[in-house]
Amino acid sequence: MAGMNSGALNTWFKANAATQLDTFYKTIAVTVTVWTQGSAGGSSTTTTKSTSATWSLGYDPSEFATDLSTSIGVGNIANADHVASSISNAVRTAVDTIEASIGNITFNAQACHSSCHSSCHSSRGRR
Repeated sequence: MAGMNSGALNTWFKANAATQLDTFYKTIAVTVTVWTQGSAGGSSTTTTKSTSATWSLGYDPSEFATDLSTSIGVGNIANADHVASSISNAVRTAVDTIEASIGNITFNAQACHSSCHSSCHSSRGRR
């Protein structure tokens, strides 16, 4: 890294920050179990529904385009606060990128108990 000009250092910084962000991969699983009581006090049953969602991020150095402190460059002394500022900026960008990629998930876990099923869906048709 000795003798890098500011453009080369900025390219190196962005590429290395982006490759770390590229390692983000998260899967969550959601399971819902519903208990239902049978008709006329009959036996109870449970129904379980599961789903999962996965998030991962790609390698994109442009995410970190402005994170390297402009005070760091050839002929300049890299002060601790400039280095700390650059690291802080990269962490902020990484967190913002991860947060922006994660969204809500929805799924249908609707349950129908036996009395409803037999009266509503019998051969007599839906009511």
